[in-house]
Amino acid sequence: SGATAATYTTTTAGSYYVIVSNSCGQVISSEAVVTVNTNTAITSQPAAATVCVGSSASFSVTAVGTNLTYQWFFGSTAISGATSSVYTINNTATSNAGNYSVVVTGTCGTVTSSTVALTVNQPVSITAQPVSVAVCSGSVATLSVTATGTAVTYQWYNAAGTAISGATAATYTTTTAGSYYVIVSNSCGQVISSEAVVTVNTNTAI
Repeated sequence: SGATAATYTTTTAGSYYVIVSNSCGQVISSEAVVTVNTNTAITSQPAAATVCVGSSASFSVTAVGTNLTYQWFFGSTAISGATSSVYTINNTATSNAGNYSVVVTGTCGTVTSSTVALTVNQPVSITAQPVSVAVCSGSVATLSVTATGTAVTYQWYNAAGTAISGATAATYTTTTAGSYYVIVSNSCGQVISSEAVVTVNTNTAI
């Protein structure tokens, strides 16, 4: 209704034609197709990730639009070959830690995702084992361990495998003879130290 001019405007997809007529007759035009493309939009943003060195990390984005293309960025640098909705890093290293984002481009616009962080944690490694020590009765023996890793925690145990209450530091002091070891752990796993023996010698007395 009302479409009686040489031009016709619409926002509705479909096929259209026009009949042009006068007192001498009429002519029917060929059909013209109106295609309405979807605006580019991100419906699900990438999520931050925390992984351990050597494992894989993955980011994904969900978008709507027509003829979509993707380009992932590490900081401000475009990542070569990272041109799908999912970006995966295999065998992560500490150098992969940082900020990631993706630019989604379609027929009807370009949208940049939120920026998310990849945290790469170092696994636990013991670099210096506890060393056996001998002390005289009444003296304090100190055992210690040196470890590397991200956010490590410590728990000392006696030879029976019982966790020692409060012994959660890199060093442990005791006046009791016995064998001791420590479990060093973080989000990437745990490592059990070798056992160290505390010997309590009897004080000389007549």
